[in-house]
Amino acid sequence: MDRRTTLYNRAVTHYHKAKRPLARELETAKVEAAKVPRLESDLRAARAQCAESEEAGRSSAAKLKLAEQELTRLRLLEQNHL
Repeated sequence: MDRRTTLYNRAVTHYHKAKRPLARELETAKVEAAKVPRLESDLRAARAQCAESEEAGRSSAAKLKLAEQELTRLRLLEQNHL
């Protein structure tokens, strides 16, 4: 074999050796990229659930405030009757 053929064969061999890890990395990246839509969907669901929880918290706080006001009113009535 002449020198050019040897160098060419070496270059092709190095190319294929370098290509294998890149191909595995590409496959891994594709698998991870396929998860993105599901993760985005999960994130939207979690945000919706968080908003519901915050609304429930505000509603509970408002009910608590009303109950405290009613309790205060009843205590004043009780004091006035004693």
